[in-house]
Amino acid sequence: MLYMWVEPASVSLTVTDRLYLSPSHDAYLLLGYTLSFRVWKSVHDTETEVVLGQGEYELSVERDPNDDDDVITVDQDTGTVTAQGLGLTSLSVTHPSLPENSASQLPRCSVFVVEPSYLTLGVEEEDRWVLESGRQYQVTVRVHDQEGHTAHLAQNVVMTVELSDWLFYILETSSNSSYHVLETRGAGHTTIRAALFTVLTEDGRALPLIPPIRAEQEVEIYEPLTLQPRLLVFPWQPEGQLYQHHMQVEGGSGAVSWSVSDSDVAVVTIKGEVVAGKRRGQMDIQASDTRNPVHTATGQVYVLRPAGVDVLAQRGDCRVGETITLPLAAWGVQEEENQAQEPPQGSSGPQTQTLLEVTDCSFINLHIITSPQGVFTRLPRTHTRCGSALYVCS
Repeated sequence: MLYMWVEPASVSLTVTDRLYLSPSHDAYLLLGYTLSFRVWKSVHDTETEVVLGQGEYELSVERDPNDDDDVITVDQDTGTVTAQGLGLTSLSVTHPSLPENSASQLPRCSVFVVEPSYLTLGVEEEDRWVLESGRQYQVTVRVHDQEGHTAHLAQNVVMTVELSDWLFYILETSSNSSYHVLETRGAGHTTIRAALFTVLTEDGRALPLIPPIRAEQEVEIYEPLTLQPRLLVFPWQPEGQLYQHHMQVEGGSGAVSWSVSDSDVAVVTIKGEVVAGKRRGQMDIQASDTRNPVHTATGQVYVLRPAGVDVLAQRGDCRVGETITLPLAAWGVQEEENQAQEPPQGSSGPQTQTLLEVTDCSFINLHIITSPQGVFTRLPRTHTRCGSALYVCS
């Protein structure tokens, strides 16, 4: 037999379940705090919770052989970890039938037991404390250690949060007062105050924080952003002057940024001037509060093929030498099919058309004839917006 002198090779294989811890990240706890861990098993994209103990998987705490004091203890029946002393330890999943060298393949995380240093208050969307009236917000109180790590806030804490009754409705509150769902009632300025007083242990002992840790947060609440007008309609003039119209912003903190969905149809300047008219089409315009971009207001701009002009019905009297206003309205056609393009030659497909009143038609040459002639004299260039032409009674 060839190569009989070659020593055989062997390898040990260990098969484990696909497990993960929840929570899976490193945990920061205060003395007396509790945190429940759960173990999940994934099989064919289906997740089931693992029952701890009973000769199966367990949660194991790494202990320092030179220190008799426990940093944390674990209740194997519930997976609840209790912070017993300051320090760092590891929590890992183990199984009695697995060899020790396979422990690295099982989920584990680090648990830090720290002293509280300060509180912060947070609101959803990047902690921007410029709010809008009539909206709901999620407000949280966070506890940090000296290095800025956020500690888990257990239910066994005594905490207070002071809110303005005339600016907030409280829709939901957690049992430890660290989480609130609020609805703003109106515009104004206020301060939210939070304080952490005591941690209650499982056996009923109180671990007071002397002095209590406090935090304050200034809050600004403004009326919702709105655009006036929300709809701008311009006549299409590919060879004429561009139309400009100022978009008025109401509400918000006073500082806005602008964006458009199609800059070929219209653009908007930093001062809110909408410029359009060269290309037919429709686009959305959005104003965002720069101090909290979650707060927005939207409008629409149409550039449409002119479809008609109307003299609005009116009856009035005019003395010789006085002026009279002739109310006018122009219309553009909104074509739902091939809206921004001419239909191809020979196309007989149906098109649905909607007429929209034009906001500004000051660059359209309107030829107005009065009968009998000579009774009224039109004053030149008097219609700066669609709406009127001015005449003097002769």
